[in-house]
Amino acid sequence: MSQKMHTAVVTAAVRGPLETIQVPTVAPSAGEVRVRVNWTASTPLDLHQNDGGLLVNHPQVLGDGVAGTVVELGQGVKGLKVGDSVFGFCWRERQEKAHQEFVTAPEYLFGRVPDNCSPQEAVTLPNNFVTCFHAITKDLELPLPWPIPQNYHPEHADSPILIWGGSSSVGQFALQIFRHWGYTNLFATSSTQHHKLLQSFGAKQVFDYRNSDVVESILKATGGPVPFVLDCIGSKYGSLEPISKMVARGSKTAILLPVIIKDATEDDAPIYDMDVAAAAAWKDGVVVRGVRTHYYLQDEFFKEKLQSEIMPTLLAEGVVKPNKFKIVEGKTLLDRAQAALNMLRRKECNEARPSCAACLRRDILCEYGVEKSRRPVRDEAAVSSSASPQQAPSPVAPYPAFQNFESALSVESTERRLLEMKLVHHFTTQTVTRDFLSVHDEGVFTMWVETAPALGFKHDFLLNMIISIAALHMTKIEPGREDMADTHRLYFNAAIKQHRIALSKISRENAEAVCIANTLVTLPTFVLLQNTEVARYSPPLQVFYLLRGSVPVYKQGLPLLARDSMVHRVVSAKPNMLDYQIEAQKENYRQPFEALLKWRAPNEEIDDESQKAYEHALSHIGCILHYIEENENAYVLRRVFYSFLVLCQQTFVDRVNEHNPRALVILAHYFSLIKAADGVWWMRGISEREVFGIQSILPEVWQWAMSWPLARLALYASMAAPQMGP
Repeated sequence: MSQKMHTAVVTAAVRGPLETIQVPTVAPSAGEVRVRVNWTASTPLDLHQNDGGLLVNHPQVLGDGVAGTVVELGQGVKGLKVGDSVFGFCWRERQEKAHQEFVTAPEYLFGRVPDNCSPQEAVTLPNNFVTCFHAITKDLELPLPWPIPQNYHPEHADSPILIWGGSSSVGQFALQIFRHWGYTNLFATSSTQHHKLLQSFGAKQVFDYRNSDVVESILKATGGPVPFVLDCIGSKYGSLEPISKMVARGSKTAILLPVIIKDATEDDAPIYDMDVAAAAAWKDGVVVRGVRTHYYLQDEFFKEKLQSEIMPTLLAEGVVKPNKFKIVEGKTLLDRAQAALNMLRRKECNEARPSCAACLRRDILCEYGVEKSRRPVRDEAAVSSSASPQQAPSPVAPYPAFQNFESALSVESTERRLLEMKLVHHFTTQTVTRDFLSVHDEGVFTMWVETAPALGFKHDFLLNMIISIAALHMTKIEPGREDMADTHRLYFNAAIKQHRIALSKISRENAEAVCIANTLVTLPTFVLLQNTEVARYSPPLQVFYLLRGSVPVYKQGLPLLARDSMVHRVVSAKPNMLDYQIEAQKENYRQPFEALLKWRAPNEEIDDESQKAYEHALSHIGCILHYIEENENAYVLRRVFYSFLVLCQQTFVDRVNEHNPRALVILAHYFSLIKAADGVWWMRGISEREVFGIQSILPEVWQWAMSWPLARLALYASMAAPQMGP
């Protein structure tokens, strides 16, 4: 009789596409169970193994978090029965790996899914929950006795404990576990949008890791060097370097492995390091350990109790809450697994297009069902941004699925060269000659028509960006030119990739070209807003991210420029941004919006940080309104339109990302003003789409607040309309 077989998803080669193979369906031995897999969580380890070849023997089945149904018992199994809904973390042999139709593994690797939790919620726990317990008890040497003794008070209950990456999957569980065992002096880092959540989990104080003074702030709050640190991020520049400045002799630091030196992208392989001691400049006497979760089975007590008893009990009692997650759908198991892997590689944590906010490495669990009959409900994974403090981030290409530049243009041809010449000529004679960026300044105009093309012939990234923008312009003035749309996407992707490389090697020789290309990067983002479907509206977070991401590039490049570089003219064009930033915070500019600031929706609560962010944003909007009413020219207006997206506080962006109605209404106020100067090809029509889109998703109780932006939209539209005779 032939052995039964089933489908499994494997990584067959480093950075290759996932594949499916048929593998034997293993009958359970003594003490084992066979589980039909219903849900599995795709985690960063899948990406490390597929793109980085980490701990892999090809072909290798992926996955280690599973939720499913027990279908067969081995001899001696007592705690489970056929039909039980279970979840667990299993990883060792091929038969235990999660991304397949059946898993056969020891009974102690599974717990029953509690009645108060769905299987897809439960599957977010095992890997992260086990990681927390092992890191806390083994690497930080802080006890978590089970059952918890009556009146238990841990020795280090009052010692400062820092969870770096508190909003990550591991970080959230760590806070909840520490709190349950009586550790009270907990600190965490995250983006501001997650501060309230982490405080509800037990964090005494939460710090925004993006703030330049985060190290000093944490040291002040903890009263000196931090004795215990759990690094849930494991990034050389994003976490290890700042943590190394906060610990001293006797401190214990546990770091999730591998240490990320460079993240995987669609074009580049990742770079990892497993030596945590060598990854940062640690002070003498600091105990630094890499977290090796798989070693938890060396503890016999936890081997038998952690997943089978402790994990489901704490979940059932509400001590720990499942992570947020995103359901990945597809026709086949392979489709869903590949889509989840691609999402991890692109750091695609939200629905924003064309570019997404980068997420912390362990902030997302991409789940996909193995059963085709499942129709999951969509949910959003928690997101936050991370950037290396060592280097300004170059914006992400907004067309990640488009064809590869090198392969598409690997063959030289007369047709290709003529196309490129035509588009460079179009850029200098049409694209930049009317209503372009700051061309009211004669020096800047010269930069666009002479300096930029000349530098482009020396620097491919700038030349490709020029060609891309010219092609984009042609799609707007000659509707239907799909060939130009494809050309734009192709050259833009190439330019972004090359720009990123040039930025990593920025010098006096290429700084001017880097800065000019950086100025052009943001144009496609506004153009793509013109294609927003109001019926499927989502706030345009990509505009915030790209514009804000351009600032560090200028900070790196400007000091390297020659004094007579025209880039200085672009940056210092009227109005001067330093002067404008000060002026825009005058309280009188908020007066038109006092009713909005004072009104509260039923059950609405606004923390001080959010209130200040709303006031800050409305001050800027009021200042822009003043410029419009003072009849400032359109070039100046468009410059302050851009500045709002850069200068508004990160807390405001976080509230927009959360679809907070108040933040969305304020954003609608901003977009309504753009109508006063949208007579350029890259901004035309944005106001209507954004204002109407926001209105379409606001609750009924907030609709009154849209009267002002709708009135402004109508006013500016009527002013721009051609005058008709009798």
